[in-house]
Amino acid sequence: MEAIATMSFSEALLAALGLTILYLLCTTLWRLTRPHKGPFAWPLVGAFPQLMWNYHRYHDWISDQYRRHGGTLLVPIPFDSLTYVADPRCVEHMLKTNFKNYPKGDRDRDILLELLGGGIFNADGQDWAVQRKTAVHEFSVRKLREHATLVFQEEVGVLVKQIDQAAEQGTPVDLQDLLMRLTLETICHVGFGIRLGVLAPSDGSSEACEFAKAFDLTNQIVAERFVSPVIWKLKRLLKIGGEGKMRKAQSAINRFANSVIQKRREELDTMRGGKNGLQMVENSEWRHGSGNGNGKRNGVLGVSPEASDESSSNSDEDKEKEATGEKRREGSPSLDATRTGPKGRWTLVENEENAKPQIPTTPSSENSEPQDLLSRFMSMRDGCGAPYPDEYLRDVILNFIIAGRDTSAGAITWLFYELSRSRRVEEKIFQELMGVLEAGPGEGGRVAARLTFEKLRKLTYLQAALSETLRLHPSVPGDRKTAVNADVLPDGTRIAPGQFVVWTAYTMGRQESIWGPDAAEFRPERWLGPDGSYRAESTYKFTAFQGGPRVCLGKELAFLEMKAAAAALIYNFRFQVVPGYQVTYGMALTLPVKGGLPVIVTKRWNP
Repeated sequence: MEAIATMSFSEALLAALGLTILYLLCTTLWRLTRPHKGPFAWPLVGAFPQLMWNYHRYHDWISDQYRRHGGTLLVPIPFDSLTYVADPRCVEHMLKTNFKNYPKGDRDRDILLELLGGGIFNADGQDWAVQRKTAVHEFSVRKLREHATLVFQEEVGVLVKQIDQAAEQGTPVDLQDLLMRLTLETICHVGFGIRLGVLAPSDGSSEACEFAKAFDLTNQIVAERFVSPVIWKLKRLLKIGGEGKMRKAQSAINRFANSVIQKRREELDTMRGGKNGLQMVENSEWRHGSGNGNGKRNGVLGVSPEASDESSSNSDEDKEKEATGEKRREGSPSLDATRTGPKGRWTLVENEENAKPQIPTTPSSENSEPQDLLSRFMSMRDGCGAPYPDEYLRDVILNFIIAGRDTSAGAITWLFYELSRSRRVEEKIFQELMGVLEAGPGEGGRVAARLTFEKLRKLTYLQAALSETLRLHPSVPGDRKTAVNADVLPDGTRIAPGQFVVWTAYTMGRQESIWGPDAAEFRPERWLGPDGSYRAESTYKFTAFQGGPRVCLGKELAFLEMKAAAAALIYNFRFQVVPGYQVTYGMALTLPVKGGLPVIVTKRWNP
């Protein structure tokens, strides 16, 4: 005790640092050497070398390990470990039954910050609830579906003309690039009320094209962060590797998002006769609680419990309905809450008057307020009556672009890859189109105008083919959660507080225990009942659109767009992947075809 009392401050600091390092080494060694079901773990580095060696085929490697070890995996990595689940019971437990115990968590929000900011896919708690509620309202409006269908018809018609020209020239085209342009155009038109014109021939130098390149690059860089903890932060600090390219990519992304916001604001002012109803307050500041001081806005968000993921109900079904907007409670005051994140802690306080996000009602007149999602967020006010800042709107834009562009375009691309290997399925889709669309030779690009909502709904075999595509090539191949408290999964796996748990849709879609002995086969018929009607599967077995309170709100619109694009292209053309081209996936948050999908196009109908 006397020796301790005579220690200098620097000696005490060094001793504390030494003990901390010793503790970290001991806990890391214990984590890496303890018995586990998964790949071999080396001292200190765990299974990190195998994981990075197989990074180019990451999803297949995880699937191989899952089959080899017979269930839930533990993959130790430096300073942490990853638990992978592909059992529908465990997925339902995480996404629904014990939903509150498995948020994204601060560490993953930090990883995704540059790409998604504080948007709906990177938010938890009340902040997620506010955005979710607004999106629920938007996606439940019938006019949105009607408007979206018209947009799909128009833009798909433009796409058909572009591909028709390529067919006449006899040159291969990158089908994935064209589909990415299509879905970027449609999400900006439907979601943000603006038109880009990106389907027109371009040298790739436009602001939208620069954005697409930067967005894809950022997507890839962020995906790698999930398997390289600490290392990615060091690379960012030293500005090397992909992290060194992030700042330039961010500039291009922000320029595009700010341009969308400014253009939409000007259009809205013009529509309203020059009124500055949506003009942003200059130099507004965020009022935040204890945090890192980076908050930027002075305001209080009033949030109703009906929008909160903390709401309680009498059944799991009620919980899911509450979070998706199907069930609402009346007369509830707002809750005291806080949001903690990389940019500080923003305070949500009790505010009866502003308890609900002020979403404009849908007017019935012809001169009604615009109903696109961005306009709704622009019209909303916080608890102090101030509009949301451009930074917040930027996050809204980027989150809905990754949802509306990357996922749908990727799924349609993989569909045509599978059809190029299964002409039987392609012919069945074509025959269904001939019957439903009642079109004949010579209709050409005009067939897009026949793709009404009612006719698209009748394309059950095409929907089965798209579902089968998403089973084998899920647009979101997996998602990671962070356990808040200790838990036991339905298969007996013990989860520690703070542990990463990954549910992997890619592995689930290829499990014979889930889909039968023909799980590796592309067979749309598995989605059809005896009478030929479409047969949906549980969202915890078929997880392409997630499940539980965070189930995808845009599922119906996604199927409408995918059907419209696929129907018009299959009706007009045949596609063949360029001989010798090796098709595989690229590593990103989504599942794109690596390097695009070059195809040779031939017309079905001769003039």
